[in-house]
Amino acid sequence: MRASLVSVDTGLNGCGVAAFYKDGSLRWAGYVRSGVSPQRPIGERVLAMAAEVEQALQKHCTYNGHLVVEIMQSYRGGAQGGDQNDLISLSLVGGAIAGLLRDPLPTFYKPRDWKGTMKANPCARRIIGRLNAEERENVENLAKFETMLTIAEARGEDVGGTDHNTIDAVGIGLKALGRFDARRAG
Repeated sequence: MRASLVSVDTGLNGCGVAAFYKDGSLRWAGYVRSGVSPQRPIGERVLAMAAEVEQALQKHCTYNGHLVVEIMQSYRGGAQGGDQNDLISLSLVGGAIAGLLRDPLPTFYKPRDWKGTMKANPCARRIIGRLNAEERENVENLAKFETMLTIAEARGEDVGGTDHNTIDAVGIGLKALGRFDARRAG
């Protein structure tokens, strides 16, 4: 089946990826891992990650549409912590994916563009709540993620793990399709 929209939550070691049909329904979502060691040069890692995303899409659907990618932004004072230069690598991954998929005009969202200021757990719950039963079946590891989410909520922590990237990729795609608005409840 053809995917008319692909959304990506970028990462250097792995990306959350979601593919949607022309009618806006979710075809497939999963976490795509890079097979390249973190010790390799950044250029090699960026290109390898983009190639892995392209291969995953070829496995699950025929891509013929539009790409939406989350790009990170630096906040004053480095609120997200870590090396701020890592954000550049994430942008490179998004650009490399756009090049491989040959999308001449991809859409790039900053986190606040698609999820506002929502915290991780409520945002994940809202994204999952937007999916119908068939779409839920198309999200890899969703049951495991929901269990992790419930445990994190009980502990008062944000959910972690790579499957969170998959859920974010779904949310990014839903936003592009007009099916997700962080400002509206429900």
